[in-house]
Amino acid sequence: MLKYSLITLAVFLSFTLPSQINYLDIRDQYSVSCGQIDSSELIQNQIFVDSLMNLSITKGRDKFLYDFAWVYYRRYLKWKDISDIRTSNKYNNECWELFGSTNALWNLGGGYGILNDCDKKLELTELYIKTMKDQDQEEYISYKQVYYRYKSCH
Repeated sequence: MLKYSLITLAVFLSFTLPSQINYLDIRDQYSVSCGQIDSSELIQNQIFVDSLMNLSITKGRDKFLYDFAWVYYRRYLKWKDISDIRTSNKYNNECWELFGSTNALWNLGGGYGILNDCDKKLELTELYIKTMKDQDQEEYISYKQVYYRYKSCH
């Protein structure tokens, strides 16, 4: 039953969405979760973001890229397919480079940690700290998490 509803959703999105969309208008169809990973929710989110990938997003492209990367990060956590973390890194990197998203930058560093690239992980962590300080956002830096990143690399 779930399989048919997901296929229906994908077909619906591909036929009903114009080639240019405002992601902020439809983002509520994406369910953000930080807790236990529910497979059906994860697959629904993947179908949703994948169906939008080839469209021109006129508003909210930064949110879309972040959500896309988050879906693939969560896929990695659920199924441990290393290609999912590479996909997540690709879109976190794009979100950082195009929009300066510090959340994407932080997640990108974590993604490189999963790939066991400590040099890149720590380089991005340092860039995150510098950027947050430059933006007068230092109070949002979790130095405890920074400590864990360094500790895991030494």
